[in-house]
Amino acid sequence: MHLISAEALPHFENMIYLPMLLIILEKDRDSFEKGPFKLKGPYVKLVDEATRAARAELRETTIYLRRQNMKVIRYFH
Repeated sequence: MHLISAEALPHFENMIYLPMLLIILEKDRDSFEKGPFKLKGPYVKLVDEATRAARAELRETTIYLRRQNMKVIRYFH
């Protein structure tokens, strides 16, 4: 017997991976802005679009989990 349904599993994965992805994208954006690139605009625009998509997906995931009364608990020891 599985504790998490097959429908909810991708949402739990999104709650784990998307925040990490957003941190990486923010660091990449800073690197592109401060780096010695001649054409910074296209790289920054691409990172901004990816960030916007990740935030939208994270928002949808948060709404789904809230409606299902589920949450991801982070445990550090």
